[in-house]
Amino acid sequence: MSETKAAVQPATEGSICPFCDGQMRLVNSAEIYGRSFGYLYVCSNYPNCDTYVGCHRGSTRALGTPADRALRQARKAAHEIFDRLWRGGQWARNAAYGRLCEVLQVPQERAHIAMLTLAECRQLCRAVKRGDFKRKHVVRGRRKTGKHR
Repeated sequence: MSETKAAVQPATEGSICPFCDGQMRLVNSAEIYGRSFGYLYVCSNYPNCDTYVGCHRGSTRALGTPADRALRQARKAAHEIFDRLWRGGQWARNAAYGRLCEVLQVPQERAHIAMLTLAECRQLCRAVKRGDFKRKHVVRGRRKTGKHR
């Protein structure tokens, strides 16, 4: 599998699966989940190739790039740790995603966890844990230095 290929191209009908080179096909999510939540793009080699991606509600536009089980789990972990930053009020959501671009060095159009590769998801989790998303304290437009004036 080419992680770069997986990260760049959202699924469309007939696009190539980045994991096995099968064709992605549009199906109702009931085919995978046993219940309909909308549409998915699923690899034609499913279930041997466990690759799929959901679509935006009420549309056939993919939420991101196709993902196998390992990548889906990594994206879920990345969402869990990353979303705490903006849901907890430490960052505004747009600012957090802007910082994601800086930390991962990805363009704005890839600033969605559903567009990240396995390596990028792992890198994001490490960056959050390492403190790369800590806010700098600002006092009256200046960085807080600890010195009193």
